[in-house]
Amino acid sequence: MQTVTLSAAQRLHAWAELVRLPLAFVLAADTLAGAIIAGARWTQVAEVAPLVLASAVLWAAANALGDWYTCKDDAAFRPQRPIPSKRINRWQALFASLVLLALGAVLAGAPSPLTTSRVAMMLVVAIALSRVILCYAPASAALDILYRPLNMLLGLVVVPLAASPACAEFRVYLLTAVGIGSGTLVLLDKHEWHGYRSRRLALLALPAIVAGVAVAAMPLFFEAAAPSLMGTIWAALLLGMIGYRFVQVILSPSGTTVTHARQAVAIGHILLAASATAYTRHPWASLLVVMMAVPAAWAMWYVATPPVMREPPGTDNESGVQEGVQRSPSGRG
Repeated sequence: MQTVTLSAAQRLHAWAELVRLPLAFVLAADTLAGAIIAGARWTQVAEVAPLVLASAVLWAAANALGDWYTCKDDAAFRPQRPIPSKRINRWQALFASLVLLALGAVLAGAPSPLTTSRVAMMLVVAIALSRVILCYAPASAALDILYRPLNMLLGLVVVPLAASPACAEFRVYLLTAVGIGSGTLVLLDKHEWHGYRSRRLALLALPAIVAGVAVAAMPLFFEAAAPSLMGTIWAALLLGMIGYRFVQVILSPSGTTVTHARQAVAIGHILLAASATAYTRHPWASLLVVMMAVPAAWAMWYVATPPVMREPPGTDNESGVQEGVQRSPSGRG
């Protein structure tokens, strides 16, 4: 596949778009929150940092692999994506995804080959199933929902269960809440198949709202969690932000309002992880998780404002269709 001539800034932007950079920071926040909740100390930075980086790297690998596999469908349904628009060569994307998968597995297995490496292998298997093997099957949505709890589990296993304040029942409860919250973003991506006219899109806010309420209720059920003003603030921001954006979707369903809702849900994922951290550890530790929202918001702005690409003379640029009008059979945004 012949690629168009790009400047360095345009190439960098194309790769950021390919790997869906904003959500990489969301997944990294999950792993960081999991480690803090499990009881990781400042002295364990050398163990936690590779895991946080591994979660972002594996996410980038998953998206590069998925775009490589669905590039023919993307050429018909999403020609503005980096591969069909010829900004990135298909085989370069495959090579990058394989390198990133290997790098992510190595980083994840570095702290503890007997624990973190097992979770990393579960993530790799989930990536292979959701992005290639079961890409067009309904089960791919379930695998996408499972991906975020696995990233938090990657952080939770840093501290052995016997030495952690987070008991097994508490971990299951937390991971379930996180998985439910992931459903909003995944289902929102799938629903874009049907356009933006249906106000039933507002119902997709329910999983994120249920997750926020479940996390806020943790002090009622577990000794490992305690009432926290800061945790309540993060949960309230999560619910308020998602509620506001989905009201906009109800009043004016369009590609723009749905995009804003997706961005709110992504930032809301970080707030959910921060809320759980505040309820289970020292509240100020949650600020470390919330800080991940800063690069995530910057990445959203960066991906949404591409550098101007100059086409060679005589080239017809008919690939700039509005994103979200049509969806590829894989249903990924």
